[in-house]
Amino acid sequence: MKKLAVIELDTNSINLVLANERGQFVVYERMSETIKLEVDPQNGNVKPIRVNEAIGVLAYYKKVITENKSDMAICYCTPRVERIKNYRMLLEEIFNLTGYEFSDYGDAYMNIVHLCSFNTIEATKGLLVNIENNNIYIIKYNRKNISESMMLDFGAETLAEMFENVNLTPRERMDKMVEYCKEQLKACDFLDAEDDEYKLIGMG
Repeated sequence: MKKLAVIELDTNSINLVLANERGQFVVYERMSETIKLEVDPQNGNVKPIRVNEAIGVLAYYKKVITENKSDMAICYCTPRVERIKNYRMLLEEIFNLTGYEFSDYGDAYMNIVHLCSFNTIEATKGLLVNIENNNIYIIKYNRKNISESMMLDFGAETLAEMFENVNLTPRERMDKMVEYCKEQLKACDFLDAEDDEYKLIGMG
């Protein structure tokens, strides 16, 4: 039985998920520690005291992962971290002090899909759609091989925020959000090809 650990580094929290593989990965513990990767307005870099707080949380998570004898740890940062001016330097410092190498969100997400999602999906061809707070992922696959993918830079939470100050009725606001989503999806070329064999599968 394989054991998996996933660490998510966000600007407001660091989250840890522990799972066992039993035909599919089953989560048995979740942990979350609040942080604030506060950026110095003078130079756009994360304040050193905040970096130290994040490293302290990761050191604790490393101890938990070791005690749980996890076979693999997937570490990734969210798109909000990727927007920080010196985030590459931040990740390098974290690696030097903890040994954890954080990848970009997109790369890690694909890794997690391969490890977890395909074990639970019966359809041989499909479109995976994962709507998160800050992003939407669309993945086209055929027999567990990803052929196309795209990340949209908005999600359920950020989409609502984009239209929250618009002076419209709730129904009009919803129509505007639907219209906006349709426009963004036009950039996803592989959605144009019609194939009844591809099943639409929601994730998240």
